[in-house]
Amino acid sequence: MNFLSTWVNNPSGEDVNERVGVMCQTYTRSLRRMAGATLGRMFAYWRGVIALGVLAPERVGRVALVSGADVGLEEDETPEVLAAELGEEVRMLRKDPDEWYAGFVAEVAEVDRWVLERPEVQSIAIGMFQEAVRQGAVGWVDDVLRLGRPWPFCLDEVVAEVTFHHGEGDGNVPPQYAEELAERIPGSRLHLHPGEGHISILDKPIQGIVETLIVP
Repeated sequence: MNFLSTWVNNPSGEDVNERVGVMCQTYTRSLRRMAGATLGRMFAYWRGVIALGVLAPERVGRVALVSGADVGLEEDETPEVLAAELGEEVRMLRKDPDEWYAGFVAEVAEVDRWVLERPEVQSIAIGMFQEAVRQGAVGWVDDVLRLGRPWPFCLDEVVAEVTFHHGEGDGNVPPQYAEELAERIPGSRLHLHPGEGHISILDKPIQGIVETLIVP
């Protein structure tokens, strides 16, 4: 299963444990292996994939996280500045999706650009981004802020078999973050993929990654 999440407007401030509890019931009724892929800040719920290894150990035995690591706000950034910046991103995306996408692609690593510039990928990606911000930037901001908050459990409580897959050329989330996170989860493994970036790893390498989840 490829676990992806779009931004959701959450004005009620629903607790992350409650969210993960719902995810456990929804996605893991008979699930033993899960792949969590995150595309930059859009998908903060790679954390939820790890949480399932704690909260539903009888249902999730093996987890693969692809490009899954981040730290939330930058050091010199405030929630107010973040909200203003992402609000402008949403405005631009709605006004001229193609122009916004071109700017987005220009900022990624070259190996990722080769993937994102494909016409079929561009069409899917723009639609995905538009749906993700359909309710505005509130959920996007919430995701980023949650990335910087303490985990609601100790990472050494994760009992699932966790493997991190990260591109060595990832310019969005440097491999260092994946390395630090992997060190905190007992028995986890980190595979750095040479020549791959944040997006390109979801192209050809992803097939082999998924196969590691379905082997006995």
